[in-house]
Amino acid sequence: MNKVLKVATLAFVAIVTINFFTACSKEKDTPSINVEQLYQNINGNYIGTVKLSNSNGDLGSKNATWTANKEVISVKNVNGDELAAGVKNQSSKLYQALLNATNGKLEVIITSFKPQEQIIFFSASAKLSFTINLDGQQVEVIGTGGSLPFSCFYAMPTQEMHFNFTIRDLKKSNGRGGFTPLSTDYNLPVTFEFESQQKS
Repeated sequence: MNKVLKVATLAFVAIVTINFFTACSKEKDTPSINVEQLYQNINGNYIGTVKLSNSNGDLGSKNATWTANKEVISVKNVNGDELAAGVKNQSSKLYQALLNATNGKLEVIITSFKPQEQIIFFSASAKLSFTINLDGQQVEVIGTGGSLPFSCFYAMPTQEMHFNFTIRDLKKSNGRGGFTPLSTDYNLPVTFEFESQQKS
C-alpha cells in the first residue's frame, strides 16, 4: 500500500512540475502588454490597398486609406460598388442602387488581441453603411460582418497592418426605426482584405 502511495505521490509531483514549466513558457512567449500600449502601437494614418473577393473569386483591388484610433479603424472613400458584388442578380434594383452609391461609412472595431514579441494579432468586426436611392426613396443600408479569429495583425518592426472581414449580412431601414434583411438579394458575401504600405 505504501509503495502504491509513493508512486502516486511521485506522479502528482511530476504533473505539477510539468504544468509549472508549461505556464512559464507561455508567459515568456506572450509578453505582458496593456491595452493602451497596444493602441499606441497601432494608432495612425495608413495608405495601402484593399483586395475584394466573394465565393465566385477575386474581384480586384484598389487603393485605400484608413485611420486607426484606439479600437476603431475608419476607412475613407468607400463606394457602393464594393458591396454590389455581393448581389448575384445584376438586374435587381438593389444591385443598381449600390453601384450608384458613394460616400459610404466603414468602421472596423478591434474586438480582441493576441500580442506576441514583434506582432499583434487581433480580431475585428465591421459595419458598412450607405444611403442609397431605392424605389425612388433615400434608404439607409447597413452591412455587418467580421474577421476570422486573430486573422488580422500589426507588425511592430515594419509598422504594417493587415486586416480583413466579410460582410455577411445586409439590411435596409424600414422607416420605422427598424431594419429589414436583404439576404434574398445579397447572397454572395464580400470579403475585404486591407494591407498597408505606409503609416504616418
